[in-house]
Amino acid sequence: MKAFITGGCGFVGAHTAAALLEAGHQVFIYDNLSNSYQDALEALQGISGIRLPFVQGDIRDGERLLQTLKASEPDVVFHFAALKSISESFEKPLDYYDVNVSGTVTLLKAMQSCGLKRLVFSSSVAVYPENSPSPCSESVSSVGASRPYGETKVIIERLLTRLSESKPDLSSVILRFCNPA
Repeated sequence: MKAFITGGCGFVGAHTAAALLEAGHQVFIYDNLSNSYQDALEALQGISGIRLPFVQGDIRDGERLLQTLKASEPDVVFHFAALKSISESFEKPLDYYDVNVSGTVTLLKAMQSCGLKRLVFSSSVAVYPENSPSPCSESVSSVGASRPYGETKVIIERLLTRLSESKPDLSSVILRFCNPA
């Protein structure tokens, strides 16, 4: 399997890449390095013994993203690129909506142009209302974020739900991380 990982140099992306490589899959990493470090890519290459394909690019750059997806010909996209600080999202809500929501829309359009139909999305427990039970059961479907970061994740989850309703051949998995570390 060929996996395309947005945000592949971040914590979750790099660990996912390592697990995929260990399982014998091919990995392509796409990251703008604003929330991550190229050291992660170098560490992955050191562990795997192979030079991993990497493009430094932003998910909001539709043309570059489309060209990169076409060139890498993945079977599945792991979407981990996002701004991620809850406190910062209050200070910079426009940035969070732009990167997280608009960037995801750009990615989904590029995937559609390439005929890609498999997506794994990194969401967050920040989608749950603050008064949700803890620990939260997987059967809890009520979402209602009160923070800009969580709101962006709710919007994306709803978008993926609506998209899969209109395009039943699209397969998406939503991961709601609490603290991946």
